[in-house]
Amino acid sequence: MDFKEKVSLIKKEDSPGNKNQELKNIPDFILRVLHSRGFSTADSIQNFLYPQVSNLTDPFKLKGMVQAVERLYQALQKQEVIAIYGDYDLDGTFGLTLLYEGLKQMGFKNLVPIQPFRHHDGYGFHSKYVTELKEKFNVSLILTVDVGITAMDACCEAKNLHVDVIITDHHLPQGGELPECLALINPNANGDDSGLNYLCGAGVGFYLIRALRKYLIDRGLTVALDLKDLLPYLAIAAITDMVPLVGDNRLWIKFAFDGFKKVQNIGLLKLLEKLNLNQKKLDTEDIGIKLAPKINALGRLEKDRKPMELMFLTESNHASQYADFLLQLNTKRRELQDEGIKQVKNFIDGSNFHEMVKQDGFLFYYSPLIHPGVTGLIANHFMNELQLPCLIGSWNEEHKTVLASGRMPESFVEKNKSLVDLMELLKSSECDGGGHACAVGFEFSESQAEVMRFKMKDYFKVFEKSLLTSELPALQFKPEEEIQLLMTHLSAKVSALKYDVEIKWKEIHFKNYLWLEFLEPFGVGFEEPKFLLRNVSFLQMSLLKQKHFKLVAINSETFEKVDFLLFNPNPRQKKVIADSIEGLDLVIKIKRDKFRNQNKVQILVEDLVKHECKNLSKNR
Repeated sequence: MDFKEKVSLIKKEDSPGNKNQELKNIPDFILRVLHSRGFSTADSIQNFLYPQVSNLTDPFKLKGMVQAVERLYQALQKQEVIAIYGDYDLDGTFGLTLLYEGLKQMGFKNLVPIQPFRHHDGYGFHSKYVTELKEKFNVSLILTVDVGITAMDACCEAKNLHVDVIITDHHLPQGGELPECLALINPNANGDDSGLNYLCGAGVGFYLIRALRKYLIDRGLTVALDLKDLLPYLAIAAITDMVPLVGDNRLWIKFAFDGFKKVQNIGLLKLLEKLNLNQKKLDTEDIGIKLAPKINALGRLEKDRKPMELMFLTESNHASQYADFLLQLNTKRRELQDEGIKQVKNFIDGSNFHEMVKQDGFLFYYSPLIHPGVTGLIANHFMNELQLPCLIGSWNEEHKTVLASGRMPESFVEKNKSLVDLMELLKSSECDGGGHACAVGFEFSESQAEVMRFKMKDYFKVFEKSLLTSELPALQFKPEEEIQLLMTHLSAKVSALKYDVEIKWKEIHFKNYLWLEFLEPFGVGFEEPKFLLRNVSFLQMSLLKQKHFKLVAINSETFEKVDFLLFNPNPRQKKVIADSIEGLDLVIKIKRDKFRNQNKVQILVEDLVKHECKNLSKNR
């Protein structure tokens, strides 16, 4: 049965109780999107659009869960002092908050939240905090979230002090060694077959709360906790940590969007109010772009402050002032980020970067002029721009060390590359770090930089030797544009421009956009759909803020004017527009025009080529 027949079947079978009846009103272009992503039957579409709680994975499938829950039950009976240790990023911060609130609502009274300093301590579950927690609070149990998979020393110290440790983490183990602790819950650790390897750190913590809640209810205890109250924390963590929004993640985050209207945490509530996000159903962009960076700015820039502070405020006026402080910090963060990007561009412009790219296949740069709190943001910026692994560091000249972040395109994973594997390779060069296949944080001695560069060069051998700059079009560009053009050229050798499905003018209207919105959440693993709109001719074009383009076309079906926005065009896209604004094939996203809350669509241009150019392909 071909696709048209499947669509026809879904449309025509209207018998009462038939699942196809429930799907008959779905627009064809939505069905085409779902089909392009593997949802080709009525059952699969139904289950995706209307997920059921009954289909969620049993939390006890996670290895180590039984031991962890039994130990927590014992701690509850005796009201032991429990420390909750969360990483300093937003996954760790909101995982810590989620565990604290969840345990508190289940009757735990002696909870100690703790978080390391990003700048003073660096990433990890540190031994010194184990000692401090025992001496200062007499803790008998430490529960980690989003951290701990490499904490051999801290767990050894805890054992010596007779403190039990439950590690909940999702980071990839390095090598074969695991920390010795009472229970280790990590869906990415060897021996775990739960299928939940897509969870973020807070997600693993949430499944511990789910399991403990069920355990207590099964024993006849009254549990006041409503899991929905914790979902906003989970959503912020999952979206900012960029984990795949698949499986159970999709259901939880879909439910979470409405939950932001009911947030009770006074610190988070005041920040939502300042951003005008407190009385609306949020989406992934609201969380990832508008909300999260403001909270993250604290840990990035303030050496003596921790992001968890916002979540443990108790007084309304103080929380309001704190929210204002975060907004000011975020402005400073943007300035430092821009300055860091400028430093890297100066390095690129002043070096033989074309030759470096051909020989190395990655960008590695550090400077004392780059703030340590924005290295990840800068690495991510250049990874997206160059489509290469980018490792950016902040050099502490006094201590002769470099604090760095690495980011790598997903396409390199397909070439069997992983930044975690690279970190393991660099261990012998006094480099300490960890994270995920495409995102790591690490620290190294500056004296080892050239040795590390050599090892990186050997690891990232990805481009063919035949890719020469002589293959580039003979055009004159500024140095940074030449680099972008080179990378666009190299990327084109690997993969064509991608889209999900073709769309017609008659399908572009607000009612259909609402169906697109219903497909949320969008993110890693289920990206926002991209559409191919063929042979578009624009009536006019204008420049916005000296770097963006606004283009106006006529909808050939409704004869209405439609605005198209192209943000930060690269040199190739600029050339296409400069040649002609008629007869273009566009890869677009359909958005809501949020200006004054209008119920109309806005078209974002992701890419464009001359009509009938063959450098387009459907996503697979």
